Amino acid sequence: YDIFASESGLLHCLRRVSHKGPTKVQPDLFDHLALDLEQSRTGPAWFIRDCRVIHRFSRIGKNYRSLTEASRLSMLLLKNLIHTESFGPVYKLYRDALDSWERGSPANAVTFKVLFRYARIEGYPVKEEWLRQLPDGDRAAAVSILSSPLNELDGDPPEIAHLVSRLREWISSSTDILI
Repeated sequence: YDIFASESGLLHCLRRVSHKGPTKVQPDLFDHLALDLEQSRTGPAWFIRDCRVIHRFSRIGKNYRSLTEASRLSMLLLKNLIHTESFGPVYKLYRDALDSWERGSPANAVTFKVLFRYARIEGYPVKEEWLRQLPDGDRAAAVSILSSPLNELDGDPPEIAHLVSRLREWISSSTDILI
């Protein structure tokens, strides 16, 4: 398992499977867990001694678009957390995104806001460079989406998908963030 811990960042964890006794809780994708970990004596891996599910994000999987975007964000973090200096803000951003997809917020709008905030957290001039270079119509739409609470956005209009695509392109070409 790859675990994102709020203070330690990315932890590679293994879980021993016992064929004796009752079946223990199996962690699932996106689960918020309380773990009892033991560090391996021979390498950087950790062993999960005990696992308790605090919150299971089961509704994300019922919306294909949300599941796809949550998975893409998880992969982005998996590729980039090794370079992160402070995990707290990124962990909060990830939890906020999962909570939003769980509530049924528009998938692309959540992704757009998360990518924009992540680039800012990592210190890139996304507002000063990317946002300013957009054509007037796109810039107005981006500012409107970024300044609106997710529950006030009406669905997932096509301009959001277009902005997500442009933002991913900029992040890929202008930053060290691996998309």
